[in-house]
Amino acid sequence: MLTFVVCVQKRSNALLAYSIGLTGTADGRPWAARFDLTDAPAGAGPCGHPLLHLHLGDPEARLQARAPAQHLSPAEALDWLLATVDPALEPRS
Repeated sequence: MLTFVVCVQKRSNALLAYSIGLTGTADGRPWAARFDLTDAPAGAGPCGHPLLHLHLGDPEARLQARAPAQHLSPAEALDWLLATVDPALEPRS
């Protein structure tokens, strides 16, 4: 399943936040990958969230692996997620 939420400022159309994710099953086990761009950092230290980060793992797990991400537009984040499930979508160099 694909989820796609983008928040923009009404007057300027400036990107404020986004959440783009994929969920599915592999070998009968659920998995999820989601990019989140938040409007402010959350938490601190090892439990903190940078503005743009990626959640990976079991969507039912209480704690998921989280990694900071380089700047990606919503379209680039979607391309990256889709390439994780379909190798034909990997960029060619």
